[in-house]
Amino acid sequence: MSDPITADATATDTTADTAATTEKVIDWQAEAEKWKANSRKNEDNAKANAAAAKKLAEIEEANKTEIEKAQARADAAERDLATTRIDALRNSVALDKKLTPSQAKRLVGATREELEADADELLADLKNTQPSAVATSEGQGKQGEPVGQAAQITSRDQLKNMTSTQIVEARKEGRLDGLMGV
Repeated sequence: MSDPITADATATDTTADTAATTEKVIDWQAEAEKWKANSRKNEDNAKANAAAAKKLAEIEEANKTEIEKAQARADAAERDLATTRIDALRNSVALDKKLTPSQAKRLVGATREELEADADELLADLKNTQPSAVATSEGQGKQGEPVGQAAQITSRDQLKNMTSTQIVEARKEGRLDGLMGV
C-alpha cells in the first residue's frame, strides 16, 4: 500500500502548492492595484505638470518678447551711437581742414584717416574749379537799373501825371535824383 509518510508528504505538498497559488493570486491582485494607484497618481502629476509647463511657456514667451524688444532698443542705440560718432569725427575733420558745413556733409568715411583723405580730395577739387580771373561786365553794353528798385523819373511830363504825395515819396526813394541833378 502506500506509505503513510509519503501520503502525508504528498498531501502537505498539495496543500502547500494550493496555499502558494492562493498567495500568488493575492499578490498579483495587490500588485495590479498598487500599479493602478501609481498610474493614477502619475496621471494627476502629469496633468498638474502640464498646466505648470503651459504657464511657464507663456511666461517664457512674454519674457522672450520683452528680451527681443530690449535687444531691438539696444541695437537702435548702438546704431545711433555709431552715427553720432561718425558725425562728430566728420565735424572735427571739417574744422581742422577749414571746410564749410555744406562741404563737411559731403565727407565720406568710417575712420578719421578716411575722412581726412576725402577732405583733402574735396579741397583739391575745389582749387581746380576756382575761376582764374574775375568776370566783369565790361564790354557787355549799357548797364540797366538795379533789380528791385523803382524806375527813375527822367522828365517833367512824368511828374505832371503824379500826385503830390507820389512826388514826395519818389524824392525820398531817390527816384528824382537824375531829374534834379543830384
